Amino acid sequence: MAQDEKAHPFMFEDSFQVKSIDNSRFERAGRMDCESVSFENNLELDINNIIYPVTPGEQLYVAITSNVSPAENPRKLKTAYDHDPRLLGKSIMDQFEYVMYGKVYKKDQKDDNLAVVFASYGGLLMKLQAEASQLQEFHLNDGIYLMMRKVEGGQ
Repeated sequence: MAQDEKAHPFMFEDSFQVKSIDNSRFERAGRMDCESVSFENNLELDINNIIYPVTPGEQLYVAITSNVSPAENPRKLKTAYDHDPRLLGKSIMDQFEYVMYGKVYKKDQKDDNLAVVFASYGGLLMKLQAEASQLQEFHLNDGIYLMMRKVEGGQ
């Protein structure tokens, strides 16, 4: 990162080990069950397994943010046209292999220390369970970007 570049603010980030993938329900979508490498976090996520195939044992770096515009020039992105690379310029999305945009539709507090966030990415669902302090920035109806990439040597 260049010295004048700002670090991008993430709402959540972690590395996960893929435990299993259920491809039995839909032809083009699979539900991954992932466990955090570093924390007690758990992620269940539907992905398009045709454009982004994932196998059990792989390690994924996952980051969630509310805005993908450059950190040094943040702006609200409202339409698909705003995401056009010719208009947006460099983006944090360029550092990831798979990106989805969705909305938080439910947030549960399991106990004092554990929370669960549910989001829908155009029908592909996410259930993220983590310490409540890690999920405090998530609120109902938030628009969020989930970005992930495979970690080399993660198998």
